[in-house]
Amino acid sequence: MKRKLLFLVVIVFQFGIKNSKAQQLPLYSQYIWNDYVINPAFTGAAGVSPIQLSYRKQWMGFNGSPETITLGGHTVIRKTMGLGGMVFKDATGGAFSQMGVLINYAYRILFNRKSSLAFGISAQLNQYCFNSNQINALDNNDIALQTGKQTGFIPDVSFGMLYQYKKQLKIGIAVNQLMQSRLKKINRNELSINQHIAHYNLMAFYTIGINELFDLKPSVLLQATAITPVQIDAGARLEYKRMIWFGMSYRHKDALVTMLGIQHRNIVISYSYDVALSAIRSTSLGSGELMIGYHIPVKKKGRSSR
Repeated sequence: MKRKLLFLVVIVFQFGIKNSKAQQLPLYSQYIWNDYVINPAFTGAAGVSPIQLSYRKQWMGFNGSPETITLGGHTVIRKTMGLGGMVFKDATGGAFSQMGVLINYAYRILFNRKSSLAFGISAQLNQYCFNSNQINALDNNDIALQTGKQTGFIPDVSFGMLYQYKKQLKIGIAVNQLMQSRLKKINRNELSINQHIAHYNLMAFYTIGINELFDLKPSVLLQATAITPVQIDAGARLEYKRMIWFGMSYRHKDALVTMLGIQHRNIVISYSYDVALSAIRSTSLGSGELMIGYHIPVKKKGRSSR
């Protein structure tokens, strides 16, 4: 019976315990700052060269609840190429965790001064860790739970495309985890797969200039896999002089997100708070995500095009 319990835990890990839609990838409420991670074609398309540190705490109020830490950035090279990367640690809670590094490259075709089409690729290496010592077993003599700490590495590749019109419109599609690599070292149960599955996403941003003081920036992120339905994350930000903004978004059947941010010169700070809409809302205090960034202008007096 304990082997079945371990199998169940591994399956939960395999399909991502942080998300009710069974996504394996880390969850970002502020995907506007992590667009180049979700779609490598966004690398170098921000109008600035951002360096960003972020921390997300999922389901606050639970001991050992999931948390994600990232540090990364990207820049443009010769107007037609982008280069970037990120390191991250994703503790899914309990006995499972992962660390990883990714490197992005994007090439942009300039149709004219107004529009372009970019192609991006990302190479990623993940280290997964399973520590059975952190599981409270009913039977401590169960062989299946005496494996101790196990680690395994998985390489993978993502590919994306981005169409951009001026600084107003960005539409991108991407596929993550193309290699669908299998984690064999941690997979001690012959029945379990422990395999990456391909993730498909569509992401779009649009800027509406209300007047000289305010901009409205709606955005949408659609994500899906071959075995899960489409997850919709849609919202908008209202910006004042590109210095202060407030936003809200809705993640279908999962959370209502509020966001507040400020930019002073090249320093950007943004915080989001998720109110759970699923059954966990009765016991969770919500989820918080903080991003601190330094945006290096690409040109003199350059401003972010986000």
